[in-house]
Amino acid sequence: MKAFKIIVLTICFISTLAVEAQINMNIYQTNGNVIQIPLSNIDSITYTEGIASSPGTGVTFDGYTYPSIVLGNGQEWMSENLRSTVYANGDPIQNVPDSAQWTNLGTGAWVHCDNNSQNETQFGKLYNGFAILDSRNVCPNGWHVPTLTEWSTLINYIDPNANGGTTLPNGAGGVLKSVGLQYWQSPNTGATNELGFSGLPGGLRQSDANFGDCNVGFSGYWWTTSEYSTNIYWNIVLVANETSVIISQNYPSSGFSVRCIKD
Repeated sequence: MKAFKIIVLTICFISTLAVEAQINMNIYQTNGNVIQIPLSNIDSITYTEGIASSPGTGVTFDGYTYPSIVLGNGQEWMSENLRSTVYANGDPIQNVPDSAQWTNLGTGAWVHCDNNSQNETQFGKLYNGFAILDSRNVCPNGWHVPTLTEWSTLINYIDPNANGGTTLPNGAGGVLKSVGLQYWQSPNTGATNELGFSGLPGGLRQSDANFGDCNVGFSGYWWTTSEYSTNIYWNIVLVANETSVIISQNYPSSGFSVRCIKD
């Protein structure tokens, strides 16, 4: 089971102490430390709870058990990318490695990045937009592919000034990325994985069926079900050299990762 970093500041009590005509505020911490600050140096006091997550119940789907995280805002997200070969009702999703066939599809399909099945272990599968829009639901029962609004709620929970990811730079991307350089290329800017979301650089299949960023650790793309304009949909992007979440738009013939959110 993954361990998630939860930051909690507990202040037991605050008292005032008059010492040589100077009034101080004493902050007694649970670790035994006492922080003493002259009240004359304080303009205002703001308590910030910060961001937090805890392990969710997870879900087993198509023979694989996905861990999940529950955020302080109540959302529960899978903490791995989807890798299913079926819809929620058990109907199969077709695997389409052929480029010409992929570009002419009007139905759901999946593929491994670079047509390399070894990529599934860490990165899951790439799904086209027709799969994520299919009413049979590419996610397990009780879960769904998130809307842009649900992604924005996650982003704003991390960085209230991110405006759902439309404000750049923002600090949400670093929090969502896995740490280190095992999968991300250097410098993996700002990566903390503070919530345990564990965003990875799964690459993509472009709308012309060419693969991009497979096995190079530069970018990860995730679907939303929200339409930007006719037949173009919003997606979420994390990159190695940015601490920001980036919002972009693509055709449903593109192939991206999927993260499911609980209903």
